[in-house]
Amino acid sequence: DSLLIHNIKTKEIIKTFPSNNIFPSSITSLDMHKDSPHLLACGNSNGEAKLIDLEVDSGEMSLVESLNSKDSSGNETIERVRFDPRNANVLATAWKEGKILFYDIRERNTAVQKTTCGTKLAGISFEESGQVL
Repeated sequence: DSLLIHNIKTKEIIKTFPSNNIFPSSITSLDMHKDSPHLLACGNSNGEAKLIDLEVDSGEMSLVESLNSKDSSGNETIERVRFDPRNANVLATAWKEGKILFYDIRERNTAVQKTTCGTKLAGISFEESGQVL
């Protein structure tokens, strides 16, 4: 398994990163950090949000942090991960089971806020200002 980075304009593959066993289950969502484009957030079907450093010069990918929900059984799916456009240190994760967790990526594996919806979620998106989710 590998992560492929494409140039949208030329449709060429720019870089291929081997997974190095960083992704033990299916990836459901990806988002790039706006200030540090080498930092990638991904969600998976095991209820993990991971921060990955794409070391473009060496062609390697390394795990920065694995953000797990303390109340996750490991059987829940993260449908979407998104960085807050207003505060790129905040990562929102939308869970299929109806919860949204917000992480401050400067903290170690701690959800700073949790919101529960009454319905299953398929995704999340921030408004450009970051004021509305």
